[in-house]
Amino acid sequence: MLMRRRSVVAWLGGSALLFVAAALVLPFVGPSALDWSRVWERQEPDWSILTNLRLSRTLLGLFAGGALALAGSLFQSMLRDALATPYTLGVSTGASLGAVIAIVFESAALFLLTKRRLGFHGLVFGAAKAEPQQ
Repeated sequence: MLMRRRSVVAWLGGSALLFVAAALVLPFVGPSALDWSRVWERQEPDWSILTNLRLSRTLLGLFAGGALALAGSLFQSMLRDALATPYTLGVSTGASLGAVIAIVFESAALFLLTKRRLGFHGLVFGAAKAEPQQ
């Protein structure tokens, strides 16, 4: 049991270190080089490229990835199946059904709102319709 706990702590610690390293390194990587003296002096356009583009995209990517990982682990723990996916519950097909219904019965002004709403309702219907596997 002690070995298992050390393994879990090592995985969590390593994942946290990789997250922090990515958050620190990725904003400085991009297609165009930044003049670091201008960044430190907060001069345009280098400062706004770093803060508005690179930093926001890096944080968005890291937190979206974390949210997807959390959702996947919740699916797996809820089903008690290490190979569980959103397809197992019917969530993906239900959301696709709702989105297809919204596209077919398109209303010009409310298209995006309707598509999202029907996609969500299809997701809920698909999850409610799914039967637990034994």
